[in-house]
Amino acid sequence: LRVGKNEQFKTIKEAVAASKSGDSILVERGHYREGNISITKPLTLIGIGRPVLDGEMKYEIISMRASHIHISGFKIINSGEDEIKNIGAVRLYNSEYSSITNNIFENNYFGIYIQRGYRCLIANNKIITLRSKSQEGVGDGIHGWVSDELWIKNNYIEGHKDGIYLEKVINSYIYRNYSTKNLRYGL
Repeated sequence: LRVGKNEQFKTIKEAVAASKSGDSILVERGHYREGNISITKPLTLIGIGRPVLDGEMKYEIISMRASHIHISGFKIINSGEDEIKNIGAVRLYNSEYSSITNNIFENNYFGIYIQRGYRCLIANNKIITLRSKSQEGVGDGIHGWVSDELWIKNNYIEGHKDGIYLEKVINSYIYRNYSTKNLRYGL
């Protein structure tokens, strides 16, 4: 399935709704303001020419609510902010064997939030925010909660509360990440 100005689908949400489990969605260059994109089946989303997904300072941009979801090649910016709901750019909910790779994250509250993940890969992402000068005004670059066998490698993280924060995460592989200028802990 293809998404873009001159493609079959004009929005990512339309393509996700029309897709079947296991499909790939190719998203052409452009600026997409679609609120929250909730993915509830195994899909692969690939950005071509670094399309921008803009949360307009209101939304969790991508919610991954299934296993075997893969997101790669996007610039994901301006997520909403909520300390209670931990809103961020991309959140994995009870997801297994999913991946978030080769993306740029800018100006988000949380960058990537993994909740009850299993064997998920977070690799080669650039995660930067200059959103706040206080710990209360920003979340973590990568936050893992109650997860097992996460692979977090080769990410660059800057300006968040914590670069990588793991809570009740076991048997995981954290390798060659560069975390700098975060407000509390580098890792």
